[in-house]
Amino acid sequence: MKKVLAIMMISIFLLVGCGGEKPTAAVSNYLDSLKGLDFEKAGAYIQGEEKVIEVKPEEEVYLEPMMQKLSYKEVKEVSQEEDKAVVSVKITSLNMSSIITKTFSELIPLAFASAFSEDQSEEDMDKLAEQYLMDAISDENAPTVTTEVNINLQKQDGTWKIVPDDNFINALTGNLGKLEGMFSE
Repeated sequence: MKKVLAIMMISIFLLVGCGGEKPTAAVSNYLDSLKGLDFEKAGAYIQGEEKVIEVKPEEEVYLEPMMQKLSYKEVKEVSQEEDKAVVSVKITSLNMSSIITKTFSELIPLAFASAFSEDQSEEDMDKLAEQYLMDAISDENAPTVTTEVNINLQKQDGTWKIVPDDNFINALTGNLGKLEGMFSE
């Protein structure tokens, strides 16, 4: 009986040691962690310094409705060679580029009116802007965008880590990076 248990234990260790998590599982686990607002766990799937996702309490109120609308499908391995892999996934997220553009267009007339009014402070305008953005993000009909993206992974210490790039970040944030490019030029 002891011999059978020993053989079973060795077999389990060998299976776990040899198989390990696949690149597709790392991507799915990362995205599920984001959806569950478990940023610490999500950070464990990211390679490099930027893996620690620090969320301020005032930002968390925006992230919750954003992550509720995050979805993904068709996670499939494109390639894998030794310690590098590419996984393709379709990510649907709030179209933050569209939401922010719309929110700003609604706020500009209010900001001009506020500039000529002594009744409204800058702090009041900031609160109004935050409320407009929260309403737009929380709207059940908020626009979404689906992006098919190839995610690069690197094997580190026996586990697969996502190597984030602009395409992946834009897919997660609904093209927020593209909007940033409009304002920086």
